[in-house]
Amino acid sequence: MLIIALAVAGCAGYFSVWGLSQLFAGASTAVIIMATVLEVGKVITTTALHRYWSRLALSLKIYLTISVAILMMITSAGIYGFLSNAYQKTANKLEIHEGELGVLDGKKLLFEKNIADNEKIVTTKNKRIDQLSSLRSNQETRLDSAKNNKAKDKVRADIALATTEIQKLSNDIDGLNTKNAILSDSVSKYNVKGLELKAGSEIAGEVGPLKYLSLIHI
Repeated sequence: MLIIALAVAGCAGYFSVWGLSQLFAGASTAVIIMATVLEVGKVITTTALHRYWSRLALSLKIYLTISVAILMMITSAGIYGFLSNAYQKTANKLEIHEGELGVLDGKKLLFEKNIADNEKIVTTKNKRIDQLSSLRSNQETRLDSAKNNKAKDKVRADIALATTEIQKLSNDIDGLNTKNAILSDSVSKYNVKGLELKAGSEIAGEVGPLKYLSLIHI
């Protein structure tokens, strides 16, 4: 029991001293010395109270008991400082990690928006092609019923104009589809990067328990 008690006190004292030095980093050496003396004093005082309780005067019992209670609060503050420091380091890493994911998501959303805009343009151009195809069919029907060369030449010119515009629109659509294929590859690439970044990070899992433990000691 004595060994276990000393081990517990030693661990608590170590984390308390280290944590207090982090809370008051500007004078860490002085804080370490002070906190070490306080921890040793707490253990000695607690031992003395336990061993000589029946021999001590009431006023001394009250004083020493209050002193031990205050020292326990200081120990708790030191442990809180240790846990807070550990949490803050991991939280900073998490913030960087989330920032990297945010950059990837931002680029991916930009590519997805470009794809959506191109698809709207393709839809509009396809509708125009349908209109021109219908118009050309009507013109071809008129060509068969045209009565003179002048009328036929005008219909042929309209058909040629519609054919030229259809070809141009088709080329534009092919170009947009090619761009969308490239953009889709980029979206897939950023999706994979995001998954790799999430899969290769254990930071998010570390923050939850550390945050919980830090809050317990507030």
